Amino acid sequence: MKKFVLSILLPLLIPVVCFIFVWNVGGDGHVKLPPYYVVDSVVANAKSKSGFDTIYHKAADLQFVNQLGDSISINTKFKNKIVVFNLFNLQDTTVGLQLNKNMQFLQKVYKKNDDTIAFLSLATNIPTASVQDLRNYANALNANHDKWYFGLSASQKLLPYLQNQIQVPGLDTSFKTPCNKFILLDKDRNIRGYFNALDTFQIRDCADAISLLILEKKRKRK
Repeated sequence: MKKFVLSILLPLLIPVVCFIFVWNVGGDGHVKLPPYYVVDSVVANAKSKSGFDTIYHKAADLQFVNQLGDSISINTKFKNKIVVFNLFNLQDTTVGLQLNKNMQFLQKVYKKNDDTIAFLSLATNIPTASVQDLRNYANALNANHDKWYFGLSASQKLLPYLQNQIQVPGLDTSFKTPCNKFILLDKDRNIRGYFNALDTFQIRDCADAISLLILEKKRKRK
């Protein structure tokens, strides 16, 4: 476990230090920030160097009930927050549980960033899951209930959200095959990353991307 933690934490420091260095010396554009995914349209703009502007997709809202029984709106509750989320089946004690253990690791890494980041794990076995099930599951993972949200959303809303708003790659719409992705949304709800949450290197990439988005957000406030 210690080797796993070090394999992520050590590389995580590198982009942060580089970003701060470039910023402080007055550079701009030298750090590669997480890319934008999903283009909605390309429009003409005479003021742009290319003559065009790319309009990137922004995910619409989704309502769900969390492990405390509260009704939550992603775009209201998590306003101005970076969101990392995944899908899981409460009864899956193999892949689904491992996904959330890896999310648990990210929660620990960013435990001091309560005002900038939220974690969201949406249950896919909607007809059989209950709020108490979610709470028991969250407690077993030592989840911070103010930062890591486990949610149930109406099935008729969840699937269109995943297909049309988040556009999860390789999604099994029957949810029989576990979705192994961590999806990263910035504070504007642009999609900034899809990561294989079962791959140590991609979890590290996700952690790197989160760090850079936190710094990107702080920079915009200056």
